[in-house]
Amino acid sequence: MPPSRAGEAMAFDVYWIDLLVGKLAVSNLGARTRGGQECHQVEAHARTTGSIENLYSAQYKFLGYLSPSGKPWLYEEWEKKKRWELDGWLEISPNEGLVRRYNRKGLRGELAVPEGTYDPVSAGVCFLQRDLRIGECFELPVTDGKDVYTAIGEVSRGPALETLFGTMDTLEVSPQLLWQGKPVGKRAYKIWLTADGRSIPVKILVDIEFGSFSANLVNYRPPAENSALR
Repeated sequence: MPPSRAGEAMAFDVYWIDLLVGKLAVSNLGARTRGGQECHQVEAHARTTGSIENLYSAQYKFLGYLSPSGKPWLYEEWEKKKRWELDGWLEISPNEGLVRRYNRKGLRGELAVPEGTYDPVSAGVCFLQRDLRIGECFELPVTDGKDVYTAIGEVSRGPALETLFGTMDTLEVSPQLLWQGKPVGKRAYKIWLTADGRSIPVKILVDIEFGSFSANLVNYRPPAENSALR
């Protein structure tokens, strides 16, 4: 259930090759009320930094709202220009088997989705809630409101890495994103998580068309209700 990690916050430095180019923060904000409904909110905030800002400056927020039972309900994408502006959002209706996609002009389309489909933020929440074990395979349907993709992967034993917490044994996951059974683009992802039962992401590697990017965990706040992790 999502509340098990409520209060958790992670901050990453993002590098393109060896050049610091951005910051990524992920926060599990716990129980909230939105539109009169009880929900659970998770936020990812990405921004450029360092010398790259002389060429390109950007800030984005991706917000996921889940029902108290952990099912995705609402997903929003924000961009900071002079102020934060809502670019688009998804309304997920599991009972109808539909996702509705909106932008500032209104409804842009409806998409029929299979049961258990996640938006990008709630998919990350679902993944981190799993009791990850070596050899475990996972498969999650994920939507952006235009298409339904399948995220697949297997958990394997990772290397011992120098981390924010010292030298740690890790679990390694190399997820793939498929559309109609075929990989989406020439992309490769790797995620290393602590193998101590907490499954904290300590390093992320992404190879895409623009080059190789890595994100290293530099700050961590444990779940608020788990005093053993304070």
